[in-house]
Amino acid sequence: MNYLSVNIRGAGDSKKAEHIRELKKKNGLGFICIQETQMANSSNVQVSTFWDNSLFDFDTVDASGRSGGMLNIWDPSVFVKKHSVSNRFFLATFGELKQGGEEITVVNVYAPQDKKAKKQVWEDLKALISSTPSVWSWILLGDFNCVRVACERRNSKFCAESANDFNSFINNTALSEYAMIGCRFTYMKDDGQKFSKIDRVLVCHSFLSKWPAAKLIGLPRYRSDHRPLMLLCSDVCFGKPPFRFFNSWLKEDGLEKVVHSAYVSVPPFYPPDKLLAARLKAIKMAIKPWCAEVSKKNNGLLKELMEKVEKLDLKAETMALTDTEAKEREVWLKTINEIDECRSEDLKQRAKLKWVVDGDENSSFFHGIIKGHKKTIA
Repeated sequence: MNYLSVNIRGAGDSKKAEHIRELKKKNGLGFICIQETQMANSSNVQVSTFWDNSLFDFDTVDASGRSGGMLNIWDPSVFVKKHSVSNRFFLATFGELKQGGEEITVVNVYAPQDKKAKKQVWEDLKALISSTPSVWSWILLGDFNCVRVACERRNSKFCAESANDFNSFINNTALSEYAMIGCRFTYMKDDGQKFSKIDRVLVCHSFLSKWPAAKLIGLPRYRSDHRPLMLLCSDVCFGKPPFRFFNSWLKEDGLEKVVHSAYVSVPPFYPPDKLLAARLKAIKMAIKPWCAEVSKKNNGLLKELMEKVEKLDLKAETMALTDTEAKEREVWLKTINEIDECRSEDLKQRAKLKWVVDGDENSSFFHGIIKGHKKTIA
């Protein structure tokens, strides 16, 4: 099972939900831990927006006002929940992996900034782990709001006492870390000057021994000051996506020429219905390579811009950016957001198409009863 931990700094932004949903589809995520939902009432969280059309189950912790809030979402066909334990600063979901029967606890952590309160969280987690049978595996992931050594901070104050408390907790509970790939820091202040590694993934020895080749990846930031962390324990291939026509293609240059050339390439013949079918098939076959080229171009542009932003982010971790670099980064981020807007329109169209094809979940019997009631009332 693959895991994702992300501090989204507010669950009300639909673009953040779409981004997480795309990460889920692309990487075959089975468990997603979200921090800082900022929802005082969990019933207001549209959990389905963070997942795809497959089944899911979830646990939540309400925010205190506009501070905090956590959400765990998982695939019930992979992970079966048994029970959960939570307080304001962590959400522990106990369950079992269907494949192999491994008993595992996934703990979503959003630690406070106060030093004493943070130490109390470590004590609570230590008590929880020690009170659970040793056969259980543990994975703790989220925003721990604490670093382990001074080099995990840049341009911000290092608290040796908090670090010692955190390290003692990790050592006393026999937890370990995977080496993070792709970056040094996980949090960057909005001004781009302060960095720290406060988001992390901690696992017990049994988890580490079962998945020794797992990869922990720091993903690029998206509309948040925290990087998402993804732990890949398995690789999943979903095959090629089906062919669809999206309205956004009408904005691209060259589509009209492609369609016209394919249309006239089929000479007229009888009967007319077969002629129409042949021309539509020719248009479809012509659009496919054109679509692949457009997609390759747009993906290349998006990848190039994201790499440039990521390069500047990594540079900012070691030295201050110049005014020119800061302005370029702002322009690139604006362009990335514009591309995301176009992609979101495609996602909306895909969702509507799926509803038209699959319909709702109510049976024909249900609709027959409703129509009968309408006739009776009339």
